Amino acid sequence: MTNKAGSPITYRLGIDVQEHSTDWVALGKNKRGVESVQASGTVDSAIALVDGGLRAGSQVPAGARVTTDFAQRLGDAKPIMVEGTPYGAEALIGHLVSSVVSDARAKLGSEPGAVVFVHDDGLDDYRLGLWAEAGRLAGIPLVGLTLLSRSEALAQTVAGASGGASAAAGAAKIGWANHPELLGAASSGLAGGTVAGAAVGGAAVLGGGVIA
Repeated sequence: MTNKAGSPITYRLGIDVQEHSTDWVALGKNKRGVESVQASGTVDSAIALVDGGLRAGSQVPAGARVTTDFAQRLGDAKPIMVEGTPYGAEALIGHLVSSVVSDARAKLGSEPGAVVFVHDDGLDDYRLGLWAEAGRLAGIPLVGLTLLSRSEALAQTVAGASGGASAAAGAAKIGWANHPELLGAASSGLAGGTVAGAAVGGAAVLGGGVIA
């Protein structure tokens, strides 16, 4: 993938899973270090059982019977029932996040170089660990996953991002700060396990077994 000037770019993906909707922003950076929003979207925070498998977000077909309101139940002891089968909220969030990564991949033709989840402020270590587990279940290598509080995400300024996507855009910007390597090939990224980095501020970068 290239920008208009023909320079190869990759992107960092910010995802803000909320109770009713999920915002995502893919923030690219060219070789001159200029950041720009490459793609973005909003999907329902919804899960459906379709043909024996779970579908989430944009992959839920019209008219399907959906399960919602699971994002705010992360850490609840009582499981969430989907067509008679019990799930933890982290498993459903994992399916939703996986669908968002697929949306970004379909639009941009490559894997993100890093993924950043926006979470509510003041979460305890247990719930932060469940966010990490949601990422693992989504197939995101922990070395490329950052957890970021909503207030920290909203403190970032990203040109071209506004409204509900502001937190997701700020998260993507932190993704570049934590994982600054500009990957040379458009097809490289998390799928190749090549991303690493150190925490910035209060963000938690996973992969070393530590949540800061």
